[in-house]
Amino acid sequence: MLDIKEHKSGIVLPIYVQIRSSRAGISEVAKDCLKIRVCSLAKEGKANRETVKILAKLFKVPKSKISILSGETARHKRILIQDVSKDYILMILEKYVFL
Repeated sequence: MLDIKEHKSGIVLPIYVQIRSSRAGISEVAKDCLKIRVCSLAKEGKANRETVKILAKLFKVPKSKISILSGETARHKRILIQDVSKDYILMILEKYVFL
């Protein structure tokens, strides 16, 4: 099960980013984190920006409400999504990603 933590500003979502994928998007829940595929290379923050864009579109929040708490240069990251509830995140993930 996905390890979503509540934060004073929103929720913290653990993710794993697979770079240089042929298709960008949400892949699956694997090892207690959400796996996201991006087409970008991990150079100059391109993969991070693409990851934020994918999450913003999925959860219907502005990109400015999403930030990387840890793992800026790693594949495993902790993402803060502001002004959303854990229930909302789970509802969206159940709809688009089979938990």
